[in-house]
Formats: sequence, C-alpha cells, structure tokens
Amino acid sequence: GALLVGVFLLAIGYSGIAATGYVFATECFPTHYRYSGSAVSYNVAQALLGGTQPLISLFLIRITGSSLVPALYLVTLSVFCLGVISFSEKAKISR
Repeated sequence: GALLVGVFLLAIGYSGIAATGYVFATECFPTHYRYSGSAVSYNVAQALLGGTQPLISLFLIRITGSSLVPALYLVTLSVFCLGVISFSEKAKISR
C-alpha cells in the first residue's frame, strides 16, 4: 500500500516536469529542425550527464567519504540548468 502511494506521488511530480520540459525543449528549435534538435540535444545530455553519473558519484564518494555528495552533485547540476534556462529567450514571459 505505502509503496503504491509513493510511486503515485513520484509519478505526479514527474508529470509536471515532463509536461513542461518536453514542450520547452521542442520550442527551442525552428519547426524544420524541431525533431532532430530536441532528439540530439536530449540524447547528448543523457550520454554526457546520465552516462557518467555513476562514475562521478563513486569518485566523489571516494574523495570525500560522504555518501551524500552525489545528491549535492545533482543539486548543483539542477541549479546550473535552472540558471541556463532562465537566460533563454523562450523561457521569458511575454507581456
């Protein structure tokens, strides 16, 4: 019961990210290059950041001795991405 509730809550949180994130990624490219641009940028980011995450986490744990450092690494990347998105012209609210 509790596991199902936890998975349900995670799904609700992820749906909010996915709904806006994928739309933002496709709107960053002109219509002619939209599919290729969003696919290439998504897959390159997954390969560089997602593929190296376990290695970087192990390296950081080995250096610091703390198992909390990978979480700080993810928070740092998230703040960096938030900063990059905030400077995007597509993220600006038009009035």
